[in-house]
Amino acid sequence: MERKGAWRRKGRRWAALMLAVILGASALTGCGGAPQENPETEGNVETADGSGGSGGAVETVSITGLTVDGLADPLGIESEAPLFGWRMESSQTGAKQTAYQITVTDPAGTVVWDSGKVEDAASQNIAYGGEKLLPRTRYGWTLTVTDGEGTELPTREGFFETSLLAGQTGTRDAVWGGAQWIGADELYFDAATANYFSLDMTVQIPDGSTRAGIVFGADDYRLKNDAMNIWGSISGSCFCYEIDVTDAAAPKLNIYAAGMPVPGQDAENEYTEPDFTVDIPAGVIADVHAPIAVNINTLTNVNQVTCVVNGQTVDENRQLNPLGNTHDYNTFPNVCSIGFAVPAGEQAVYTDVALHYPGAYEDPYPVGDYFGADVGATYAIFEGLDGVTVEGGTIRVDGGESGILTYADPSYGSAPMLRTEFDAGEEEIATARLYMTAQGVYEAFLNGEKISGDWFAPGSEEYATEMPYQVYDVTELLQGGANAIGVQLAEGWWSGYQTYIIGNYGYYGAKQAALVRLDITYADGSGKTIVSNTDDWKAYSHGPVEYASNFHGERYNAVTEAAMDGWTESGYDDSAWETPVVITPRQQDFTFVTRYDAPGRVVGELTAKECLGEAKEGSGSYIYDMGENVMGVPSVTIPDGYLDGESAGPVIFRYAEVLYPDLPE
Repeated sequence: MERKGAWRRKGRRWAALMLAVILGASALTGCGGAPQENPETEGNVETADGSGGSGGAVETVSITGLTVDGLADPLGIESEAPLFGWRMESSQTGAKQTAYQITVTDPAGTVVWDSGKVEDAASQNIAYGGEKLLPRTRYGWTLTVTDGEGTELPTREGFFETSLLAGQTGTRDAVWGGAQWIGADELYFDAATANYFSLDMTVQIPDGSTRAGIVFGADDYRLKNDAMNIWGSISGSCFCYEIDVTDAAAPKLNIYAAGMPVPGQDAENEYTEPDFTVDIPAGVIADVHAPIAVNINTLTNVNQVTCVVNGQTVDENRQLNPLGNTHDYNTFPNVCSIGFAVPAGEQAVYTDVALHYPGAYEDPYPVGDYFGADVGATYAIFEGLDGVTVEGGTIRVDGGESGILTYADPSYGSAPMLRTEFDAGEEEIATARLYMTAQGVYEAFLNGEKISGDWFAPGSEEYATEMPYQVYDVTELLQGGANAIGVQLAEGWWSGYQTYIIGNYGYYGAKQAALVRLDITYADGSGKTIVSNTDDWKAYSHGPVEYASNFHGERYNAVTEAAMDGWTESGYDDSAWETPVVITPRQQDFTFVTRYDAPGRVVGELTAKECLGEAKEGSGSYIYDMGENVMGVPSVTIPDGYLDGESAGPVIFRYAEVLYPDLPE
């Protein structure tokens, strides 16, 4: 998950998206805001005569814990008939409720439901039975309870706000005020973590030459790190599939795995002799000097590679990973770096080199490729490599006197960022509500401040049927005049690797997008609505969060961080940003619903129990024991100067649940 050279990793804010999950959930809250628990002391009835008590002690009866749909003073109630609840607490033996009365009023103070006095001891799941509730509206409610002595306890008050009521009111466009799903146009790609891929290219072996190889999985950072490579330190690693037409009548496919043992071998390999040789069936290559289309893919299963030549499978489900071929093992090969191999004194020509988006599910928009002549990092990554000449869409490789094995990293872009600026005017702002969701996960900011402590919003869901969203009270974050909204997106449970089943890659969609509606209500009753669209928003896909995945962690490039300073505030220069595009979900039959569960939030901090020293002597890799198995995000201070200089490498954080005893060196 790391890059070499100038790339840096920084354990900080975007860890909140993908690096790990948090320590736990906070106390149950309303969607989008921390509800205020009704004070326990309110609504008490005290009896000082000692009747029914012990020793003349003051006895109390109190009504506490007022909830609507299980939440205290919630924002975003989705139901048209919400359920009311409360608790009676008393020091009296045998205290009980004999009746209740609920009254609900609209913002104008008009009663929209009066239950009347109900002779019943029930105090939970009391369904609203009044006029139809309006969306995006705050309602007040009062509760009067009669106790077993026939005494009406002091009235308690609460409130609730309705959501967009998207499932019951109008069309989707009307509910969201015309907001559009927007995101970045380009796909971003992290080659170091990509273990599910399709690599294509056309190879031409000129007359006088006999072999040409396709290289991938090269320069894998895991095999270059003493603390990660269980096979020992090596100078290089790669996988190569080579077309061999030395015998034109019987062409072969040579397969090399350098830098690690292949299944059945104990020692690491060098790139000298092929580890496997496969006969290419007669007729597959009719003319050995004509262009030969070769496809290398891991679409069949994790850790298994299939090779297709000129449309015919010549080697299927080849396991090159000596560890195993299920999700229980680290994956090899990953894409890492790609390139070419040509023997000494020979030449080869490569065209149509491309890394395709591997998702098996159709999208309503063209998904495209991760890499190609004019896509992603482009063929520019090969320019300047020894023996390589790039001419438009053609790559010529000359083996020279000693042969060429060369490659480059096709990683490109970063997790999408979105922003907009708007003028809130100078009128007094009464309230402001932000309604928001994402295809993926999001962090949202208003005028430089994160809008909440929620992590991984909008949360995991069966998106084919329900699309969760949050409601936030952002009144205090707004200011008169210029304002700015910023949104950082990532894959979450939507796209990329979101389960252990690798074939589910991009199950819901290939790209991430946000849907935003901000309603501002002024003191004079007027209002203004800001929505996500392609007219007023900008998108950027080259920020510091280069990759963020539930399963593969995060890559944070601190080198690019300075250019993003202030991107969530008004006045930021976004001239280098682009116009976003509309990202239409593949499955659109879902219903928008607010989340009622408690959001993921930080609930505490732990200090490392013990530093266990280096994982391997001299490796620079240190193990910290937190003392218990938790979910959390690290907070690490990196000494000044540690990351300075060209030789400084990335900082890597890895996680484990248990310590394995007596591992061999």
